[in-house]
Amino acid sequence: MRRLVRIDRLAVPAVLALALLGTACNVPGNRPTDSEAIIHGTAIGYSGTSAADTTSALTATITFSVIARNQGGVTQSPLNAVQFETYTITFTSPSAFTATVPMQGVWYTVGSTGNTIIVTLVPSPPAPTKVAGTVINAHVTFAGHDDLGRPVSYDVDLGTAVTS
Repeated sequence: MRRLVRIDRLAVPAVLALALLGTACNVPGNRPTDSEAIIHGTAIGYSGTSAADTTSALTATITFSVIARNQGGVTQSPLNAVQFETYTITFTSPSAFTATVPMQGVWYTVGSTGNTIIVTLVPSPPAPTKVAGTVINAHVTFAGHDDLGRPVSYDVDLGTAVTS
């Protein structure tokens, strides 16, 4: 009987410690190194996918929202925006190569929706021509920072086929 009471006495502080630990860990984004923004992809569209269209580049339009990391009553910095400085695109099909491309200094504010970035997958002529049936697969990593200098990144997988 004493042993049972002793277990109960130890269980109460353990449960209390876990409850306090749980509240301390459920505050994402409050570390000084965390950005106050999360990039949320909403759509990917492709244009220029027809091989018959010899004047347009094959592009991917990536649409995203910038969401506040803290959805509760935690106050945020008045400086709430992100900027992508580069993107690295890695093609796996039709050929394998990687390129890092600088981006213009566009700031996307926290709470903004419908933001778009257009990535050229196959340039318009006189560059390589589009061949019907070609499958294009790529992974894009956008890298940048928020306005307080904390890193922000966004990864997107792209895939489309050239039609006739």
